[in-house]
This record gives sequence, C-alpha cells and structure tokens, in this order.
Amino acid sequence: MSLGVKKNVTSIDSPYVWPQEDLASSTSLPPWYLPSVTSRPTVKAPEEDPEETPEEAPEGVTPEVEEPPPKETPEPVDARPTCLTETCLKEVDRMKFLINESVSPCDNFFQHACTNFDLYKLEKKDVPTVQYNEDEVVKRLSKIGDFLEHRLHELVLPSEVNLRKLYLKCLRRDHRDVEDLLKTLRHDLWWPFDWVDQTKYDRILAKILTSLVELNPSNIHLFNVVGDHKQLIIRSAFCHGNHKSINVKIVKQIFDAVSKDPENEDRKLLEKSLELALKMDLTREYCTEMAPPQNRNQEFIVNYTIPSIDIPGVFADVLNPSQSSRPSKTRTKVEQHLIFKESHEFFNSTSFFNEMVSSRRIEMVHYLVIKYVEEMATEMLLSPKSNCVKIAMSLMPRTAFSVYINHFLQPENLHAIPHLINSVKSQYFEMIQKSKKIDDKTRSMLIKRLTHLRPDIGSHGIGISENSILEKVEDHTGESFFKVYTRMNIQKSRDSLGYMVLDDMSISGKTHAISSFNQRVRPGKMFAYMMANPRFDISYPTAAQYGKGGHDVATDMAYIFQALRMKPFRDTLKCFPNEERFGDLNMFIDYIGIKASYDAYKKADKSKSDKFPGFHDMSDDQLFFYSMVQSTCQEKSDAHGQRVNFLLQQLDGFGEAFNCPADANMVNPKTKCGELL
Repeated sequence: MSLGVKKNVTSIDSPYVWPQEDLASSTSLPPWYLPSVTSRPTVKAPEEDPEETPEEAPEGVTPEVEEPPPKETPEPVDARPTCLTETCLKEVDRMKFLINESVSPCDNFFQHACTNFDLYKLEKKDVPTVQYNEDEVVKRLSKIGDFLEHRLHELVLPSEVNLRKLYLKCLRRDHRDVEDLLKTLRHDLWWPFDWVDQTKYDRILAKILTSLVELNPSNIHLFNVVGDHKQLIIRSAFCHGNHKSINVKIVKQIFDAVSKDPENEDRKLLEKSLELALKMDLTREYCTEMAPPQNRNQEFIVNYTIPSIDIPGVFADVLNPSQSSRPSKTRTKVEQHLIFKESHEFFNSTSFFNEMVSSRRIEMVHYLVIKYVEEMATEMLLSPKSNCVKIAMSLMPRTAFSVYINHFLQPENLHAIPHLINSVKSQYFEMIQKSKKIDDKTRSMLIKRLTHLRPDIGSHGIGISENSILEKVEDHTGESFFKVYTRMNIQKSRDSLGYMVLDDMSISGKTHAISSFNQRVRPGKMFAYMMANPRFDISYPTAAQYGKGGHDVATDMAYIFQALRMKPFRDTLKCFPNEERFGDLNMFIDYIGIKASYDAYKKADKSKSDKFPGFHDMSDDQLFFYSMVQSTCQEKSDAHGQRVNFLLQQLDGFGEAFNCPADANMVNPKTKCGELL
C-alpha cells in the first residue's frame, strides 16, 4: 500500500486547459513525417460504393467475367487511449515548442529536435509560474520524515533505502560527530598549525583551500566557482562576496560540545583560532567597504605567477588527491577550463586582496577553519533533529523529491519503475552475454558488476547519481553522520569537478553535475523543475518512458564499462576520436546507453500504452528518439549537437524510424563504426 490518494491517470486533475486548435493543427506535418512501419495512424475505413446490378449478356455470347478491383486494406486504427493528464499535456507542449520543422530529422536531428531550446528557456516554459521557496519545499517534504522512519516496508527503490539510512543517522547524532569534526580539522585542514613556522603558511593555505573545495561549504571560499559549458568561471569572493560576519554564539556552542572545561586543550586551541579569525573578519568587512567592486567587466591579463593563491594547483590537487605532486596533464586541463570574470584583483600584484593574503596568512588560515566550524554547527551538528529531513534532503535532494512525487503525488509510478529498470538491466545482461569482443574473464567481471549494481530513477538520471555516491562511502553503516556527510560531499565534489574538467560530459549530464558541485540550485527551483519535467511518469506512453527515464537508467548502467578503460575495446574506441590516444571512452559509454534503452524499448509491450495527444502521425519509434534527445537539449553548442547526431548515426533503427533516404546525413555519416560491442 502506498501513501497518498491514487490519481485517475486518464483525466486532468488541474485547471490546465489544452488549447483545442493545437490538437487539430499538429497533424499537419512536413513531408518527412511519413509514418514508419511501426506507426499507428488513426484513419477512417473507406466507404463502400453500393453494388450495381450487372447487365445480362446477349444470347449466345459468353459474358466476360470482370475481376473486381482489389479493395484497399485500411490501415490499422490506433485504438489506444490518449493520455490527457496535466503531465502529458505539458510534455507535449514542450516537445512541440522545441521542434523546428524547417530542419529535417534526417539531416540534423539534434538541430531539428532542440533548435528552440534557448527561446524555450527564455520564456521559462520549463519552470512553472508558481515558484517554490525553500521553506515551502521543506514543509511539503515534512511528511517524508515519518514515512522514512516508520514505513520501511513501502520503500521500493535502493535510493529510498539509502535516504532512510542518512535520515536515521541524523536522528541518532551523538558526541562521535563532534569528535569526528575535530579529526577533520586536524587531518584535512592541518589545524591547529602550532607545528608550522610562518614561512610555511603558503603551503597550509593551499592545503586548506584544496580541502575546502572538496568539503564544499557554502560560506567559505575565497573564490566562487560557476560552471558554464565545461568551464570554471572564477570570481573573487573574499572582499566583495556576500560573507556574513562570524556567528560567535553558534561557534561557542561547538566549543561547549567539545568540552565545558575552560582548561580543555582542544577548547583552548579553538578559542585561540576564533580570536585570530575575528581579526580577519574585520579586515574582510573593511576591504569591502574601502574598496567596493568596480569595473567588474574590465579586461585583464591572466598571469598565474602573480596571485598569492595557486588556483589551478588547488583544483589539480582536488582531482588527484592521491598524487604526491601535481600531474602536469591534470593541471593543463584545469588551466584550459578556467575563465576569470570579475576577478582581476587575483592578477594585480598590488591589490588589497593579494597583499592581505601575503602578509596575513596566519589569520587567514584560522579564519577559514572557524568559518568551516560555523557552517558545520549551523547546518548539521547543532541544528535541531526536526531538521533532519532538510539535512538529508541537502545530501540527496533528487531522491527526496522523487520520494515525495512517487509516494505522495503519483504512487502509481512505483508499480512501473522497477519493471522499467529490470527490463533495461536484462538487456545489458543479453548484450554482455552475446558480445564477441569480450573474453570470458571480462564477461564474468561485467556480469558481476551489473548484478550488484542498484540503479533507480531516484536521482532522476541527471548529473551524478546520489545513490552511487553513498555506495562509494566505505563503511557508512557504522560511521558517524558527520563522517558520512563530509565524505559524501567530498565524493560529490570530486565526481562533478571531474565531469567538468577531465571528462567529456555524458549527454544526459552537465547542468546538474555543475550545480551539484556548486550547490547553487535552490531546492525550490529543483523541485519546480522536477514537477514540470519529470523523467518518468506512469501516464507517459511507453516510448517516452524508455526515451526519458529508461535512457537515463541505461546511461548510468553503462558506466560499468568504464572500469575496462581501454581494453578490450581499443579498436572500437578509435571510432570515437578525441585528444586521447585510444579514443573517447565516454562517447562509447553514451552509445551503449542509447542502444540498451532502445533495444529494451523495442521489446516492451506497447499495445496497452497510452498515446500523446496531437501526435497521431508520430510513430512510437520517433517518439522514443524525441523523448531521449530533447532530454539532452542545452544552450547552443555545436559540439554537443554533433556528438548526439554522431551517436544516433551509429544506431541501426534511426533511419528506418524517420524513413530517411539512403543518402541522408543521419544514416550515411562520414564515419560509420562497425560492431561496437
């Protein structure tokens, strides 16, 4: 039994009204929109003419027997019901808006399917007019706490189980959390610095900044990082940021939690750090007041030898924490992706910022430590246990929202999601078993990985899987909540930063990998987006379910092949050229994800599936490709569009779905890969 009132998925339960003229006009499609062999157009059977009485032949004349003209066999009528839920109507509206009918899908499918994305975002059609602020979202999710704590038998997806683990850990916080905070200060931030002479504070500052990029607290960074098209946009945020003054009251509560004995050594060290941090806090306010930001867009020359902070080195260390020295290749990639805006004072040797960092390093490092302690106190250690839902949601926001959507708003989803996931997983087992390029040892390893893989749509398939992040945290069952909290943040930061810098982004990830790293997407906006464009809904046609949620799950599963790196696919990967010697592994993974979801969709029973309104001449196969590719639309990017088109060109079935001529670009590419798996 699921929570919530079940909806009638064939009716509309909201005031949303579908314009009648859209349904009528949508059937007027361009010539390339000929229905394929899988199309089910709805047509009337031809009317029969009344039979005429044949004339009698004259006597003695053998009458000629005329064969009746063959009757045209009427095309089968698509009798499936039409989905008229609000979710379906919004999805149809979105699909229509994005399609550019002046471009043939056989020439450039990405441009055809996504041309109007910029205009779509400009009109904010992807986010409902009703905005959800953070308090409203938390209020809506307040029911989840009781649900996670007392209704274990109703949890269906692995991510839901992991969200429950985090929530219960938060409820059971104890003194171990404070002890682990002190261990983090000593191990990751090198506090209390009493063993270092002043000449080595440059090294300490670099170490602290590296750790803070990993821990990713929202109130600390000397610089802000904003992701944009696989670039790191660096902005100075110390003097001209929005930092609030240190909350002495909340920090001293942590001191009391450490020990109420004023002679306790740890407490005395923390109080000393607070004293130095407060001096730097006054300086920060002073530099903002005395040197307000001016000429924000002025041009400046980037010279990495000028700044007191080695910014590329900080990010290179985050990406390669196990290396004793910075790998030059990683550093080069970081520098290639860095773009500085509004941060000219980094590269002005006489700037107040650089002079302050050079002359007051001791106060600076203590300031950073105390700001981190303050954030941990405010966000986790000292917050009331009633906020545990909010805390767990901050770690796994997409999972928390999906619990709310699938258990409270649309409980029927829970009956279909496991089936969708298992059908895609079964397709992978079949692909691996039949592959002629995999030896028995590799085949056994892949099957083992796939067997233990626990994918779901809890993360809605966008960005980095929250479920897999928790699974990477070793021994999370017996650790304190603070340790799990910090390790999840570190893993999330490394993964998302790696996506932004080192990897060629998966076509189903990008925006949310960036937001995951920066923590800039407010819960209200994320919730509004998920409500407007759900990755899965029981009312969707089967083709849309597999094209959206099924493709996302398949792409997540495809990363089991990443462990192979280049073997045994070295020759295969050469078909996906990039700057690497052996080719683009991530493009290969994306292709495998597309193929697995498409093959699973082809085997699915579509006879009982609803159909979208207004797309009567669109075949199921065409709907699959629209649903999949339109989920990856982004701001104009020729490279991304070429990547998507190249992957579809390698897939048998695309040309047939759109009745493309043999010489069309999408079926006759310059490079046609052979058997890939």
